[in-house]
Amino acid sequence: MVVVKPRAGDRHETELMVESVDVMVPVAPGMSAPPGFESVSLPSQAVAYTIHHGNAADLSGAEAVLADWVEMKSLRKAGAMRRIYVKQGKNPKKDITEIQIPLER
Repeated sequence: MVVVKPRAGDRHETELMVESVDVMVPVAPGMSAPPGFESVSLPSQAVAYTIHHGNAADLSGAEAVLADWVEMKSLRKAGAMRRIYVKQGKNPKKDITEIQIPLER
């Protein structure tokens, strides 16, 4: 999967119940990253994930539930939680976001 993410110096910290979050957007092959972002290829990796349907403003609850599930199952995290904005449009209630936590095998 090829995604774009903010360049290291452009990240903004927010207080969440999770350690950190990488924000990612799938891009078509051959497309360039928008200003302020870089294009990266994600390695094949096991992840815990959930799909959030609805306004991105409500993601923190889904992220907390996923993080709690990973902890409850005694799984080991292998990186920062990531958000992949699968679909965004004029009506935020119809947005789709995949939330992932990379896992150690």
